[in-house]
Amino acid sequence: MGEFVRLEVADGIGTIRLERPPMNALNRQLQAELRAVAIEAGDRDDVKSVIV
Repeated sequence: MGEFVRLEVADGIGTIRLERPPMNALNRQLQAELRAVAIEAGDRDDVKSVIV
């Protein structure tokens, strides 16, 4: 996982958390990390749905 984005999985639900205080403003790094985590969630068999 990246510096600003985390993927947590429990009971088939993936939760993507943005952690770039104070307002989670999007920059290129956060966008790249978000894209990578979304791809990871899509590739995992244990993720049935995702919450951002």
